[in-house]
Amino acid sequence: VPRSFWHHMSSSLGAQLARLALPQEASGTSKASILFDLARAKSVDLDTIYNIATNGLLELRKLDERFGPFEASLFSSTSKSLDRDTLVPEETEKIDHSIATFLRLLSGYFMLKPAHKVLEYLIRRYLILRYNIGALLECILPFHDTDMFSTIISQIEVPAEKTGRFVLGSFKAGGPAERQRVTLFARLLNAAASSAPLHRHRLIQLCIDSPALTEFVCLMIKRAFEAETLSKTAVSFYAVLLVSLLDSVPSVSNDLTVILLPYLLHGIKADSSPDLQGATYMIISKLASRIPMTPDLVTSLMLGICKYTTLHSFPFALQSVVHICQTQVATHKDLPTLLPDKALVYILRQPTFTASLTSLLLQGKYEAGAFMASLLTRIAHLAMHSSPETQNGNADDDHASPDYWKLARDLVTSRDIQTGPYMSLFTRALLNEYQQQQGSSSSAPPSVEARVSALLKHIDQHHPHELSQGIAAVLKD
Repeated sequence: VPRSFWHHMSSSLGAQLARLALPQEASGTSKASILFDLARAKSVDLDTIYNIATNGLLELRKLDERFGPFEASLFSSTSKSLDRDTLVPEETEKIDHSIATFLRLLSGYFMLKPAHKVLEYLIRRYLILRYNIGALLECILPFHDTDMFSTIISQIEVPAEKTGRFVLGSFKAGGPAERQRVTLFARLLNAAASSAPLHRHRLIQLCIDSPALTEFVCLMIKRAFEAETLSKTAVSFYAVLLVSLLDSVPSVSNDLTVILLPYLLHGIKADSSPDLQGATYMIISKLASRIPMTPDLVTSLMLGICKYTTLHSFPFALQSVVHICQTQVATHKDLPTLLPDKALVYILRQPTFTASLTSLLLQGKYEAGAFMASLLTRIAHLAMHSSPETQNGNADDDHASPDYWKLARDLVTSRDIQTGPYMSLFTRALLNEYQQQQGSSSSAPPSVEARVSALLKHIDQHHPHELSQGIAAVLKD
């Protein structure tokens, strides 16, 4: 008989004897509790916990029918005999997926008593304080400043570095990153133990000390969005935490920017969630005020914001675009290119563009000089190069263009939008574009000449001084 056979038999027998030597509650069950104190928890049997949980699940189902399918899986009567310590990897993976899905849905109801009832069973039967720490944190982290968060996190079993499958399930296992995430657990638990509840400033400091936590927060929001379980509480937590984090660091490192960007670009596209889009706009605006962005990054952000904004989120998207222009103008020598043409086309297609811009400027809270200068300069260019065939299309048609001449006239004649300071720049851009067409092989068609002439008359009527300045600048050029 090969020696390896006896070695295997010895190891297997040793493991079985070790399991038999454990106290009964350590095998497949736990006496940790969020409903009872330690003494009471020891005397409450699993059947009682199960009945409490099924009652809680019934209450949750009245609030959200998506809890229904879990009656036949995680909370089936057969689950009472489950022993997680004896499951094969395939069974473990299936249960982990089901628990993660359930906890993402539960997060939006975490502060309700029925949620605590079902969590009690997951803790007792499925040992989620040991095996599903990542999924549990995704559920409870938005409530870090509550007593219930402290109660739960103080009972989590911190994994050792070698027990890879117990670490944050949101990340790949193995190597130095694995040890970093184990360290993250230890820091998070220590912070919770010394501060009950875990206040925001402590959590921000943890994010500064452990970038893995920042990435974990970003990833948990992305996963909840993809699972259609993202709650307003989670979005608010995400926005406030990251904006505060960007405010708190002395300087925003390249590493932090690299962590955030993929999730910000994802959030921009979340047009089915106005809340997440709005939160993303806030974070991008704060990031823009802290770092000089490369032209490529500005273009990517501008295009994403403008392309995926909705009628509901557009006012906030416009605020973000204005803020990016204002904060990044110093790093862009060519002002007109600060607002890419494609991005401009997307926002000009919005039916509420003029109203939203008017409202934004009348608030008087936002510096908009760079945006207005770029906007008017690009409108002059786009108007001179537009054709009637491509104008007046809808916002879903990538080949359609707004009526730039009408937009220019509305901006020139508006009494609410203070375009005066930018009219000399607009006049100069318009006349330069017209001159370029006149100097080309084919001179401007009569219709364009008529439109330019009509627009100059409007400028003369509403902004005569700026018209003179613009003409003088062209002659000087």
